[in-house]
Amino acid sequence: MKLVLFILLLIVGQSLPGYTQSIPEGATGIDLQTATADSSLYQAVQGFLETQDYVIEEADEARYTLTTERREELNNVQIRVLVTVTDGTVHFTAAGRVSAGDAASEAPFVYENDTKAGFMVLNRLVDLFAKSFDLATIEYDVP
Repeated sequence: MKLVLFILLLIVGQSLPGYTQSIPEGATGIDLQTATADSSLYQAVQGFLETQDYVIEEADEARYTLTTERREELNNVQIRVLVTVTDGTVHFTAAGRVSAGDAASEAPFVYENDTKAGFMVLNRLVDLFAKSFDLATIEYDVP
């Protein structure tokens, strides 16, 4: 009986909103899939980013794309979030610098090597946004 309960809890836990699998090495972006209409989803992600104190630098409501200004997060991560909404899916990527003293130009965050910390900031943000939706799923983009 305990085994059946344990298996049931595992199954239910995996179907909860925002459930994510482990991040695969080399991931370049994160897709949040919902049953929400693109226009509503676009408004939701824009409002969410603003409540998280991100400033929207560019927004194209006709193409459902937006980019935030770069902002500093924990551990000296400077991040710019890029979002595209298509067919009920919000595609998140990010670029920036991982070290405040880094003179290198802004680069896309990938879940590997030096940019892993930046990708983790994006992952935390997407996971928080996913909690707003019932039955949302998260998938990682790996080239």
